[in-house]
This record gives sequence, C-alpha cells and structure tokens, in this order.
Amino acid sequence: MLDPTHDLSSTVQNFLQRTGFWAAQIDPDDITALEAAGIPPAGAAGQYFLRVGGATTAGRMYEIDNICWAVRHSNFARDVEATRRMLGRTDWIPISSWEGDGGFFYDPVRDHVALITAGPALKAAMNGTFDPQWTSFNAFLEWYFELEPGSADPNSGSPKSAR
Repeated sequence: MLDPTHDLSSTVQNFLQRTGFWAAQIDPDDITALEAAGIPPAGAAGQYFLRVGGATTAGRMYEIDNICWAVRHSNFARDVEATRRMLGRTDWIPISSWEGDGGFFYDPVRDHVALITAGPALKAAMNGTFDPQWTSFNAFLEWYFELEPGSADPNSGSPKSAR
C-alpha cells in the first residue's frame, strides 16, 4: 500500500465544508469499512471517503460513490471482484457506478485515479496499457469539483490524456 502521507488538500476540504458535504465526526464503522475496501484511512482518498456525507457526491460526469457507505450498505465486495475480473487487474477499485459508457477507478497503491470508458480505453485497461489521467486523488477531486482554474476535460490533454 501507498504510504498515505498525502492529506486531503485544503482546497478540497474547504469546498466540502462550504457546500455542506463535510461530516464533522468520523464514524468508527466507516474506518473499518474503508480498510475492508483496501483504502488507507490516512491518505487523501481515505480522508475524503471518511468525511464526505451521503451515499454519493456529484461533480463532473459520474457520481462518486462513498466507499464507506457502499461497503456497509451494498454488495461492494462483489462489485469490486467483478470489476477486477473484467479488467484483469487487482489494483483498481471502482469509485463510481459504470454509468452509460464509463466510470472512475482508484488505485490505492499508487494513489491514481482513472476514467475508463467503453471502447479503446477499456481495451487498454484490460491489456494493462492504460495510464490513469490523475496521478493523485487530490488532483482528481480538484478536477472533479472544478476547483482549479483551467481544469480541463480528461480527454483534452489536461491533466494527462488517456491513450
């Protein structure tokens, strides 16, 4: 696992607090759920999932699932296993539903996030030749919630274009 030394950015924290998504208290059961999902509680992704309220959050494109909620109230383990079988990879965790033609996936080992869509991107992911668009969970969230000036569509070449 990644040494979770990267905190959730103050930009994201301030946004979540300002919009009412930030939970003041952390439920100990959520820590257990997050660990069961394979996400370190101390890293940016862990802090986000422990602090965000509700089952999902909306931003650009697809809703992000609250992993703690999903582990506790859905068939999350089954869904992760199905995703891993489909992709042939054990390192990515779905953080959104596969809606329409794609979804977001998190790699807790490298702290990367990928948007995988049907077609060439899915084929590349299944072949192990797909590079994630975001090299940190913070960068992904800042793009997702449109918090950084000039944060562009992931397919436009910024922050990193998909193959």
